[in-house]
Amino acid sequence: MTISADIVTPVVDAAPGEAAFGTLRLHNRGSTPATVRVRTVGLDGTVAGNGNGNGHRPPTPAAVTVPPGQVFDVPVAIDVPATLGIGDHAAAFQVMSERIGDRPLLVPFTVSVASVERVELTPYPSTIRGRRRANFRLDLVNHEDTPVDVAIEGSAPEVQVRFAQPRVQLLPGQHAVTKGKLKGPRRWSGEPTQHTVVITARGRASATSVTAAYVQRPLFAARLRMITAALVVIALWAGAIGAFAWWWSGRGSDDADQAATSGGSAPPCPSEIAIAKTTQ
Repeated sequence: MTISADIVTPVVDAAPGEAAFGTLRLHNRGSTPATVRVRTVGLDGTVAGNGNGNGHRPPTPAAVTVPPGQVFDVPVAIDVPATLGIGDHAAAFQVMSERIGDRPLLVPFTVSVASVERVELTPYPSTIRGRRRANFRLDLVNHEDTPVDVAIEGSAPEVQVRFAQPRVQLLPGQHAVTKGKLKGPRRWSGEPTQHTVVITARGRASATSVTAAYVQRPLFAARLRMITAALVVIALWAGAIGAFAWWWSGRGSDDADQAATSGGSAPPCPSEIAIAKTTQ
């Protein structure tokens, strides 16, 4: 055999129904160029590479020409069956040389479909309170036996959910924290409204989720009550001051009238003075 083959990626991370890539290292030990064809076999007994993983039609092998004495690293596409379950699955690259006398080679590798079902999500606080905007913290702990790469997203009717780190990579047992922000609809007044926020950590093959409550308070509820109370107090003080002013002005008028009526007899008129002189 003048062509040798080794696997560069012994474990290939994949998701059901999606394409993955493995790397194969080919070495031409001959003195002339060698053309080889590579395809993927295995994966639950099927022949991968036909786009649907059902094994009904063998894939067309990829042709690679390797110069004499050279080593090539060749990326090979792997069509993962949509029915492939979570876990590790044995597969192999089949290498077929066009040289007479060279036998096909099988280079084994593993297709790993990771689970994130044991990734723990904990929002703090569990009941988020705020007006139109609110902040919270999301703790993530990976209880899986393998590293995970998850995309974090949130959804709720009429509420926008954003994360400072929308994608997180976790090693087994690792703990991570990311911050989230909520933006609810504009509410000027009324009673508080509770929204149910669904937070999801989505891996390539599975997802896990948790819910949190977002209690949205109206924008001016507390301020409006304070303003109303202040206006009532001001109105009471204004009424008291007005009543006192009215009472004080009425008292001044009464005092003037009383002084006019009790101040003695009026002075005699000139005609009375003339009559008095003539009688004398």
